[in-house]
Amino acid sequence: MREGETWFPQGRCFHRDIQDIAGCDYLLLVWWGDPGRQSIGTWAEMGYAHGLGLPIFVVDISEEQEAALHPFVQKMATEIFDNLQEALDFLLWLTE
Repeated sequence: MREGETWFPQGRCFHRDIQDIAGCDYLLLVWWGDPGRQSIGTWAEMGYAHGLGLPIFVVDISEEQEAALHPFVQKMATEIFDNLQEALDFLLWLTE
């Protein structure tokens, strides 16, 4: 990346993500638990999906389970998993 550039130039990431979420049957949110990398966009996307009435499946694989314990996540999430494979297996079962 060149000096002065951002990872998301002129909001292109925002518009693409909003369109993608609006076309989804559900949202799968994976929280890796890296305290040095808080993704504001991830949480905004969760709020947007919740506003659309989409089911939200959260995977919190952090040791602290900080996302899974947050009251907003607990209220918005349809289901919370602590294992990515378990979540994927559930979603495969759900979509059969």
